[in-house]
Amino acid sequence: MKIPTSLLKVLFILVFVLGFAKSPQARGMSQIWTPAPVQIVDRSYDYYPDQQVFYDSVDRIYYFLDGQIWKSGYRGVPDWITLGRKVSVNIVAPKPYYKFAEIKAQYPPKAKI
Repeated sequence: MKIPTSLLKVLFILVFVLGFAKSPQARGMSQIWTPAPVQIVDRSYDYYPDQQVFYDSVDRIYYFLDGQIWKSGYRGVPDWITLGRKVSVNIVAPKPYYKFAEIKAQYPPKAKI
């Protein structure tokens, strides 16, 4: 019995398409890594304008500048930082220092005497 060529073409196309419709693991390929989504939440922080320090009271983390680099700590701020007046700020960002320029403009540090 001879199979018509048009039927063979259709069968070939179906096998080809269905073969590539499988998951990458089923085809012997490793899964492609994708980064976890960044969680952006509206959170309230204590901001110390004179020292340029943020405090997250929910996670109990301080964020402070050390030169030009933002650092964080659970045990407080380094000894060379003495916290003074504070204001409460709401920030919608993964970390408070992402909005530092805006917050600093709104609450500038007092001039040192």
